[in-house]
Amino acid sequence: MKCDAEGFAAMYSTVYMDMYRFALCMMKSSHDAEDAVSEAVVKAYESIGTLRSEEAFKSWIFTILANTCRTKWRRQEREQKRQSCLSLQRKTRPPRNGRRRWT
Repeated sequence: MKCDAEGFAAMYSTVYMDMYRFALCMMKSSHDAEDAVSEAVVKAYESIGTLRSEEAFKSWIFTILANTCRTKWRRQEREQKRQSCLSLQRKTRPPRNGRRRWT
């Protein structure tokens, strides 16, 4: 399907609020939801050539949004685990006294 920027914007404007509500339910934060919607819109615009018909636009862009939310959520989970491990390491290390080295 051929779609220009104006056509994409018109289709996007009809589903924006639904996309935001969906992302907010998945991400639990308005900031993260806005980021996910923005990222999904960019991905969708870049791959508009894969859209088969205008009628499929909503389900197509929601699939992109759902995948984007899942990816962002997984990244956040990994980062939280990493931060948790780092803070545990800091708490369990013995104080450095200048003579002792970690090997």
